[in-house]
Amino acid sequence: MDIFAVKGKTTSWMLTNIKDKLSKNKYDLVYIYGGVNDIFSGIKKDVALSNLQKMVDLINVNKSKPYVITGYDSTKFMDVNKLKKNGYASKYKPNYIDYQNSIKPTIKNAEVINKIDISSLTSDGIHPNSLANQLIANKILETIKKEIQ
Repeated sequence: MDIFAVKGKTTSWMLTNIKDKLSKNKYDLVYIYGGVNDIFSGIKKDVALSNLQKMVDLINVNKSKPYVITGYDSTKFMDVNKLKKNGYASKYKPNYIDYQNSIKPTIKNAEVINKIDISSLTSDGIHPNSLANQLIANKILETIKKEIQ
C-alpha cells in the first residue's frame, strides 16, 4: 500500500503525480480524494471533475480499480458561524457542496464512496478532527474487505 496524500495540493498536481506512480507500480485498488483545495482556491468545479475523470481513466488503463471519495458531508459540516469569521471559507462552501454533489453523476467507470456525516467531529468548526479522519479510513477499509471476499 502506498499513500500519496500531500496537504494543500490540487487535482492538477494529483493528476501529474498519479501518472508517474501508475507507470512505476501496479495497484489493485486506487482511492482518489481530491478537489477540496481546487474549490477553495477558486478553481472551477469542471476543472477538478475533469482531473478526477482523467485519473480514473488512467487507473482503469492500468487495470486497477478506482474509487473516488466524495468526502465529508459539507452540508452538515463547517460551522456557519465560524465560517463567517473566515470570509474565504464561507465564500467557497456553496461551491464545494455543488462540487461534491456533482461527483457521483459526473465520474464514470469508478466506484464512488458517498459523503460521510461527521457533523460534530471537528475541533474548530471547519476542519475534521482525528475521529472524523478515522471514519474515512473505516469507509476505505470496508471497500477493501468487500474486494477481497
